[in-house]
Amino acid sequence: MTTLHGFQTRRNQNACLFVNGPWGRTSDGIPLSSLTPGQTCTFYAADDNALEVYDSWQAVVSPACIRFRLIEGLATFKRFDLVRPTNQVNLTIDEDSRGSPTIGVSFSGGAPKNKQSAAASNQIASDSTNAFAQSQGTSPREVSVRSWLGDSQGGSDIDMFRIVAGNAGDSVTVRLEPDTRTGNNGRDVTLRFVGPPSKETTGPLTVEHPKTITVQLDSTGSYDIAVEAAGQGQQRYQGGYILTVESAQGKLYKLAPFHTVEK
Repeated sequence: MTTLHGFQTRRNQNACLFVNGPWGRTSDGIPLSSLTPGQTCTFYAADDNALEVYDSWQAVVSPACIRFRLIEGLATFKRFDLVRPTNQVNLTIDEDSRGSPTIGVSFSGGAPKNKQSAAASNQIASDSTNAFAQSQGTSPREVSVRSWLGDSQGGSDIDMFRIVAGNAGDSVTVRLEPDTRTGNNGRDVTLRFVGPPSKETTGPLTVEHPKTITVQLDSTGSYDIAVEAAGQGQQRYQGGYILTVESAQGKLYKLAPFHTVEK
């Protein structure tokens, strides 16, 4: 992505750029004020998998960095179709003579190798969709994993994870979010903390509606967390997700796959 000039209009100085694609793929907003004129940057990559990535996309300049999807007139939209063998989309952002934002789109790149990724960015993604990955935060206060739930037939799926070395009396928050790189159908999922204490929440999983559970641990030891495609048939969630566990005391040492987690 490249900006051609600085943004003088106050509306644009406070705006953000998003990209939205098929199956709920979406970027975080990047503030226009943070972009250096004439300098190219990469800000988003999308995974190519069973949920089609080669389809219609939108680039959106949104006032006040509010995420817009289909609200014409309140944001500047540029629609484009991502078709094979494109694996790189180049966006240019500028102001016209009236101070309104403009979005230019061009394409480059050959066919992605090993069906890795087609990207609404300046690069292809570096890992396959179903690869299991765990990231340790800057402190033991938070750990997270990325994985995939559901199959192409909409069958039931349940992933089990284990918190290792939870601490008695600690307040633990479990957060489940869709992975915005891999895509998803936004349908029903159950997030369950297997106690005691036991707690669960069920409903559609979208960027706007993540699932969160907070519990106080009864004792020191290991605890299990389940992520399950809820409901029946097409109501079940399918797609990538990010599971994060945060400890108020900073006593979490590991979040490990325990049962039927895609790797």
